[in-house]
Amino acid sequence: MPPMNSYRIALMDATDRLNSTTNLDGPDAQQALLLAAYAGVAPDTAMPADWDFYTVAMTDAIGELQEGLDLSEQVTLTSRPVLPAASDPGLREGVTTAVRRLADLYATAAGGQAGPGWRRLVWAQVAHRLDDAVAELT
Repeated sequence: MPPMNSYRIALMDATDRLNSTTNLDGPDAQQALLLAAYAGVAPDTAMPADWDFYTVAMTDAIGELQEGLDLSEQVTLTSRPVLPAASDPGLREGVTTAVRRLADLYATAAGGQAGPGWRRLVWAQVAHRLDDAVAELT
């Protein structure tokens, strides 16, 4: 297993918190999404093309999720952890694990009965975008 750094620790913690969340529009899910997207937007150096396509899919997912919500409080990252190099296999592994977990949660919610119908459609779209993001990195 690759050595841990602050980003992977933060991402693992955010992913673990998803196990107890029941609100996919809430802060725990938002933090996990933002941390996962952060891997594609934060680097100071050029990233390989697959990371660029990943980032597009992630930002699309976040935009779709937030559209139509009353976000009276701006959802932002609670920290700005240092990213490992894009070539670090642990980065890719950690991100794909987190995004797969998020995609599964949104797909399950979309197929359930919780929430209004329009929101379940949004969750289905978000799950699809997250699946696209994972596909770019695998």
